[in-house]
Amino acid sequence: MTIHWDHFMPLVNNHSRVIGVYDETCQYLEAHKDVRMVIADHFCAYDSIGALYPQTKESFASGHTFPHAESVFELENSLEFALLGFYRHAFYALRCTLELGSLGMFFDRQDKAHIEIQPWLRSEEKTPFFTSFILPRLFELDRMKYFDQVHGLQASLKELYTRKLSKYVHVAGFGYSAQAFSKANFNRMSERGIRLYQHYLQKVVSSLTKLLLLKYPIGIEPLPMDSKFGLFPPIGGFLDEHSHEIVMKVLDEESKRTLETISSRDPDVQEIVQDIRSRPNLTPEQIQEQSKLFEELKRDISS
Repeated sequence: MTIHWDHFMPLVNNHSRVIGVYDETCQYLEAHKDVRMVIADHFCAYDSIGALYPQTKESFASGHTFPHAESVFELENSLEFALLGFYRHAFYALRCTLELGSLGMFFDRQDKAHIEIQPWLRSEEKTPFFTSFILPRLFELDRMKYFDQVHGLQASLKELYTRKLSKYVHVAGFGYSAQAFSKANFNRMSERGIRLYQHYLQKVVSSLTKLLLLKYPIGIEPLPMDSKFGLFPPIGGFLDEHSHEIVMKVLDEESKRTLETISSRDPDVQEIVQDIRSRPNLTPEQIQEQSKLFEELKRDISS
């Protein structure tokens, strides 16, 4: 028998009510494919974009990808909160995703995250403020500065953080409260709540995706990693063609065109692209040999 906290203490917003909201929300998403697919696409994109963080001999296992990993965790938390009817808490988790997702790039703005992140990672330094410290430093980078001049990304990020998500975090009056969605003192499924969650999820994920592609513009280029490297591609720093397609789905066409222009004008990016695309495709024999080696590695790890 499962025992819930309700057994020990009577609550108005008890476990049964919350689980009921979860079931009702899932039924709503089943009936509204448009909402469900947008949420799924943005989760897939953010999961894929993390592969862009470089993994070099110096940075490997340094903890430089921890902020991104934690941001993925918060993104998943945001969805669980939304499914359960905790919409205000879902927006709080989205704000955490925005902060943490940008923090990894902040530490790596001079390509030295494996060094710069250490005091913060050891909890010796405070987390820098998003609007007054992280964003201004990121937008000092030439590519971000250029993109910002065309699309006003920094201003839109500040508005999303301070004038939207933070108002739910700090409950800026009744309109930003939990009861504004439920119209009660317990959780209820709210169509407005789940659609607003979808809206803010899109904003957060697409914004972080733009920042990551501006910091690591090699991700703007679709690369044939499978046909060139097979089962043993470089670890980190690249998107394969499938991941690239997933990531591009969360960007508007104007942003994509600007990002493609930035990539095409970057000699370092184009040198890498040319090197990878000019490599010969793996032969069937090489792929078979890789498969054997991969199975041997799996056996060694499991034994």
